[in-house]
Amino acid sequence: MKTKVFFHTRDKANSNWTNAILTFYQLPSVGEFVFHGSETHRVESVIQIPEEEDSEYIAEVFAVRVPDSDVYEEMDYQYRVKKE
Repeated sequence: MKTKVFFHTRDKANSNWTNAILTFYQLPSVGEFVFHGSETHRVESVIQIPEEEDSEYIAEVFAVRVPDSDVYEEMDYQYRVKKE
């Protein structure tokens, strides 16, 4: 089931947040990578909105932009750990 999320992103060096409402099939978890457009973000915090509140989204997700090299390094590490 698709769900709407209020997605906040920023650079590591910049504290200005960029906001968007995005649609996900599953709510992202802390530590996961989210690919949005040509940028990659690592989820830092997820705040779920109580169902009784009148809101168009079910959660607010805060994520920090990370370089692609960090993503590849993490994926390579996880692959090596699983293989051992």
